[in-house]
Amino acid sequence: MSIGKKLLSLRRELELSQEEMAKSLYVSRQTISKWESDLSLPDMKTILLINELYHVSISDLLGINEEKESSIEQLYEQINLVNKNLEKDKQKRMIFEIILIVICLLCLCFSVMILLKKNTIVNNYQTPSYNEEKSWCSYTNMEIQSYNLDKRMMNVDIYCEVDYTYANSHIMCYLVDVQGNEYEYQLSPTKISNQYVYTGEIPLRDYEKGTFVMKKDDLTLSYSFDGSHYMSEILERCIKVSLPEEPLESGSYKVNMKKIEYKFGNFYEGENVNIKGKLQGMITLQINNFGKKREYLNKTILLEKDQSFQLEKSLSQLEDVSTYCKIQIENDIYELQKNAKVMDNFYTVEDIELF
Repeated sequence: MSIGKKLLSLRRELELSQEEMAKSLYVSRQTISKWESDLSLPDMKTILLINELYHVSISDLLGINEEKESSIEQLYEQINLVNKNLEKDKQKRMIFEIILIVICLLCLCFSVMILLKKNTIVNNYQTPSYNEEKSWCSYTNMEIQSYNLDKRMMNVDIYCEVDYTYANSHIMCYLVDVQGNEYEYQLSPTKISNQYVYTGEIPLRDYEKGTFVMKKDDLTLSYSFDGSHYMSEILERCIKVSLPEEPLESGSYKVNMKKIEYKFGNFYEGENVNIKGKLQGMITLQINNFGKKREYLNKTILLEKDQSFQLEKSLSQLEDVSTYCKIQIENDIYELQKNAKVMDNFYTVEDIELF
């Protein structure tokens, strides 16, 4: 059995996913996949780490029988197997690249024919430059471990894996929120020389963009990525606006079309999300039917306080309504909106909620 297949068998025996094993070995999930597919081999540092974490002897992992002289030959056969697989993979990629080039040439010829047919002369054509700034950065990820709503912070692990050419370098991560505030974090090297991680707190914000910056000697390279709106996602999951069901004398239930219930809480039911504390602020809640130019509700209340509102006009079956929330938390403003159709089937209603 090859080293890759032994690692695959070990992972399944321990009931680990590729992501879980990758995290414990400080490598990417793609690296684990390459090992298990016999497209690469773990280095000696990683083999020692596997031995330490999973209690697998190095001789068993490498297929070396110390009592037999053929052990080195067996190890050579495994290396040869990886080389053969890499050669096959290289041939497949070459065929794919040739097909892609042919398709591009055909598209180019077709475009030129259209231009000539229209008697269009294209002057000063410049070939677009290819942005190679990510070539140094092979893998990035940010995993959220927990949220602290009281402090408006979140605990994260920020990962960056670089090409081995840039190992032992200085890695920084810069985040810019939607208000334009910039935050910087230095990533620390792991046991693997080309992998870096920042573990700690960052503000719970809506981030517009981020940038990894690598410095080694006199060389500085960067890689930019789109940010995520973490605070808006939390608010969308914690705010709920609905038409309530109320019991009838007959024992059945009917939706109250003239009452709106507002609730604020942790609605991550069934999900493994660690959220502590509670947000505090103000929320302006508006419910409108723009088609009929009708406003049902316009109230400003405490964000964290559950409330009910009696409407002057009743909503009607299959009516399209728009729910808009403007949330203010200290000096930050967040706006959320959702369109919904009122569906009363006598037992339940589709909640008019923000998600």
